[in-house]
Amino acid sequence: MNARFFRSSGFTFVELLLVVSLLSLLVASLAPSISIRSGGIEAATKKVVSDLRYAQEQAMMTNVNHGIQFNNGGAYVMYRQSSATPVADPLRLTSFSEDLSEFRNVSLQTTLQVEFDSVGRPVLGGGSSVVLSNGAGTRTLRVVANTGLVEVL
Repeated sequence: MNARFFRSSGFTFVELLLVVSLLSLLVASLAPSISIRSGGIEAATKKVVSDLRYAQEQAMMTNVNHGIQFNNGGAYVMYRQSSATPVADPLRLTSFSEDLSEFRNVSLQTTLQVEFDSVGRPVLGGGSSVVLSNGAGTRTLRVVANTGLVEVL
């Protein structure tokens, strides 16, 4: 065989393996700094919808009213029976309170209390809307009066 055939100008397997492992280390080091909270108004909307559904599910599972107190411009708190008894956040093991400013300056534009009974119907705040804004846009969430369904308008 010709000697030129065995001489190539490509990378060896070891060189490729080294480059791939360095790239994977770089991606792994950057991954913790990327947060869902940087997602803006869309991520904040999904979070509020999820928390409303969680409060509704807790009310149905425990047969005790659960709700969320939304404060205009500020945070919201999930509670059990009354807004004076906050629920424990299952992830942080602290009082369930959410500050939406972590989502690229999203804020609440509504002061509202939504509370669900043991069958998931809203006893407070049914038919009302929660408005989120980040200055560039708004999202409106409505809690349907008789069913507790959360609609994104």
